[in-house]
Amino acid sequence: MLAFQVTILCICSFLQILDCQSTPPRFPSNQLPVERLARCIGVVPHVFAMEIERLVSIGKEMGLGGEGLREFVREEQERMKVERKAKEDAEREKRAMDIEIRRQERETVELQLKIETLKKEESESQEHKPKASSAKTLTPKLPSFDDEKDDIDSYLNRFERYASAQNWQQSNWAVNLSALLKGKALEVYSRLPVSEASNYDSLKSALLKRYHFTEEGFRNQTDQEIMVNDLMDPVEPLVNTNISKESRRLRATRNQLPGVPLTKDDT
Repeated sequence: MLAFQVTILCICSFLQILDCQSTPPRFPSNQLPVERLARCIGVVPHVFAMEIERLVSIGKEMGLGGEGLREFVREEQERMKVERKAKEDAEREKRAMDIEIRRQERETVELQLKIETLKKEESESQEHKPKASSAKTLTPKLPSFDDEKDDIDSYLNRFERYASAQNWQQSNWAVNLSALLKGKALEVYSRLPVSEASNYDSLKSALLKRYHFTEEGFRNQTDQEIMVNDLMDPVEPLVNTNISKESRRLRATRNQLPGVPLTKDDT
């Protein structure tokens, strides 16, 4: 115990010498030497005193004394200080890592919630989105347009009548007509801008222009065909009646001529 007290006194004297040489003093004047020493190595004073006592006891068991004992205590104190600092650094890094892990977990949860929200919104958007007309996916039951055989004006007229009979929406006519085009007519369709290619009137005008027809000419020709058909309806029975009368008159004349044999039609 005496040796321990001597060691403490030596260390405290050394600290007093250092404190006197420093300006301003490193320690408050009312601080005890042991507290000063504990503050230097970063431990609580009573813990420091217990460590010094333990180290002195170990040093004596090793057969140390005097200067050798003081050197042993000083080295052990320095080693323990380094170990404490390393432990504190490790704990600080662990706390920082735990904070980072919790932050990443929180961000992962938030990202998953955002993904689920987007999926839900997309699903609801698809449910409320109006369904496309089935006419868009149907291929018209008409022969494809042939440059060498068909007239574009007649073909368009037939297509419009068929579309009207099928009760197609006119907004789908351009798409349905495109499925029947090939050759030059298909090139006309493929070169149109998207906004015009989906508009039947624009597609129709482009096709008529390509085949040297005008919209007005197409209407006139269509109207003329209708007028001719309307005029022929009452005339045709009259023509047939006149032909029948003329045929009977010729048969009667044939019968009156001598030497002319009767034919199968005369009988």
